[in-house]
Amino acid sequence: MIIQSNMEPSNHQHVRASLKDAIFTNLTVGMGESYFVAFMLALGLSDVAAGAGRIFPMFIGVCVQMLAIRGPFRKMSLKSRMVGFILIQALTLPLLAALGIFHLKNAYLVIFLIGLYWAAGLSSQPPWHRLMGETIPPRFRLKFFALRNAWAQIAILSGLILAGIILSRFEDHLLQTYAALFLICGFLKILSARELYRHKNAPIKGGTEERIRFRDFLKGLKGSPQGHLVGFLFFWYIAVQFSGVYFDPFMLKKLNWGFIDYTTIIAFSFVGRILTFRYLRTRAQPKQIPWIFFIGCAGISFTPLWWVISQNFIWIMLIEFLSGAYWAAFELAVIMLYFERIKDSERTSLLTYISFTNTLGMVIGVSLGGWALQNWTLSSDPYLGIFVTSTLIRLSVLTTIPSIKVRDAWPVMVGQARGFLASEPFGVMTRPWVIWKKKKKKKD
Repeated sequence: MIIQSNMEPSNHQHVRASLKDAIFTNLTVGMGESYFVAFMLALGLSDVAAGAGRIFPMFIGVCVQMLAIRGPFRKMSLKSRMVGFILIQALTLPLLAALGIFHLKNAYLVIFLIGLYWAAGLSSQPPWHRLMGETIPPRFRLKFFALRNAWAQIAILSGLILAGIILSRFEDHLLQTYAALFLICGFLKILSARELYRHKNAPIKGGTEERIRFRDFLKGLKGSPQGHLVGFLFFWYIAVQFSGVYFDPFMLKKLNWGFIDYTTIIAFSFVGRILTFRYLRTRAQPKQIPWIFFIGCAGISFTPLWWVISQNFIWIMLIEFLSGAYWAAFELAVIMLYFERIKDSERTSLLTYISFTNTLGMVIGVSLGGWALQNWTLSSDPYLGIFVTSTLIRLSVLTTIPSIKVRDAWPVMVGQARGFLASEPFGVMTRPWVIWKKKKKKKD
């Protein structure tokens, strides 16, 4: 008789452990990562330094991630790599807390510690994607990732609101409050590592990992669907991050919003994500992924422009809700396209290189946006200027989106929007109008 503890985990056990990991990990995102920029501003760093501190650590992280697919790391199991890197993340959070406790205003030290945090987090992603590819059957992936992402967004929203309330309550001791939040996040990371450890006996069905050299990766991009996607995302992240990291300083310093207002705006973005993931989980089909990708990108393109039109609080709440919905569509589509266009055996190497190109695009975008913010000479507000510029760049990149003919997109966008508005909870608002129209048609 086989003892249950020695048996390989079932798919159900993998899914359950993955959902718990998503909750613990994204509570950390809501309570910790979401406030990294605000923490740097509270330390007394400049707007540009805080914006750079959001992306440059990611670039440090992705460079380290490139090393994590070589040498001794390749001899480690997927479980060992994931758990080890997550525990490193857990250790960096108390060090960030120490900066707040001792009021250490040092941009380089902050960026280094956040860079180490991102290095560990990003290095855990390729083995995680490989493991998910082995344990989640293809026919269930769309629903699984939509469900997991929905729970992740709920966890982020919960952590975000809780941290915002705490920061508002203890605003007179801001740095010490950040330190306490970071310590809590470190404990949550340990819980996340425990859930990842439950994947320890997962079989690797696709055989050994194939290591792809970076130069071979670059050669393989030319003329391939995978290459079109990678190239598009590189330029897309340049366009997005030209203004993306500067919305937080704009709210906290330019508009001088308090933590409750700031948290409310970000929370509405996550509400939009949660509802969209719910809709996509129940309605979307795998063949619709390219269109979902396009709709997400199209909506994201116009987001900065809406901030220029008005900074009314209610208006911004609506814009952030829609922005969250578009980002949910974009993120889910990208994950599905990765699984569709990358072999299981090559996933660890290729996703590492794709993370590098994506993050390099972010760094270029942040650098260009920071330079524009500091050297803006026109009469308009520099923040509003880079928001308009970013919109124009995003729309330019959108015209090169792979697998989609832009001239055919409008009817599909209208149809998808109507389906989204007919779903819950929006259907509650639109259903009386639909019933009235049907009754009137019968009378006529």
